[in-house]
Amino acid sequence: MGSMRLKHKLIAGLMASVFCAASMAAINANPSPRYKTSFGSCSSKLTGELTLLLIKTFEKKNSLKHLKNKIVKENLKEKYFLSEYRINYNPIKKQLEFQFDCPKPLAKVQVYKNDGSELYTAILVEGGKVFDPYYDVILRKEKKLEGSLPFFAVPEKAISEDIFIDISRYLQEVKTSFLKKISEVMIDKKNNLTVIISEENNTISVFLGKNEWNQKTTKLIKTIDYFSKKNKYPSIVKFTSSKKVVVKFSHNL
Repeated sequence: MGSMRLKHKLIAGLMASVFCAASMAAINANPSPRYKTSFGSCSSKLTGELTLLLIKTFEKKNSLKHLKNKIVKENLKEKYFLSEYRINYNPIKKQLEFQFDCPKPLAKVQVYKNDGSELYTAILVEGGKVFDPYYDVILRKEKKLEGSLPFFAVPEKAISEDIFIDISRYLQEVKTSFLKKISEVMIDKKNNLTVIISEENNTISVFLGKNEWNQKTTKLIKTIDYFSKKNKYPSIVKFTSSKKVVVKFSHNL
């Protein structure tokens, strides 16, 4: 009887060893996917959170379609301030690759009511999108955004998708050296644009009107350069067209 019990124990131990080896082989044959992530100009904190969320989602069904449906259904692109994203899976390498990018902040938006009181604030970014002010805060916290942003003041009645697109395009197209001088851009109820710039500690108010903003700005830069060589700076510059400009000074030349 003792020899029989010993024989059964040996067989049971052998079967357990075989089962263990088979299980390990199965695990090694189907390892968990590897992950590769590029955050681009996005917040490392926010995009890292998004990446972990997407990894967990993918591991449930191993389906890119299910993953992308979740992104669309739950508005994750908007929630995490993405301008674009790309997700690829290499079944041979068993590697899931995430590529994210986020837009550059262009201005701090201040929307105000007819009585002049502030309605809300936001951040204008590339492409004319408007984000929550937290976007500016977290990028600065991670030192991915430095320097001050110009203010963009707009009345509630003038708000439209087109005006945000037009202003973002204008700020992207002007020369970087000039952009650094802009402290504020303002749109009135008739969609006329006024730009406030600082030149050698002098504040200059520039009325650009409704159109041809970039052409007028090119002429503006030449005008200011001309007077700066004489150590003179206008207080008001008003364009009646892209070719005609009126310059006023706060004191006599």
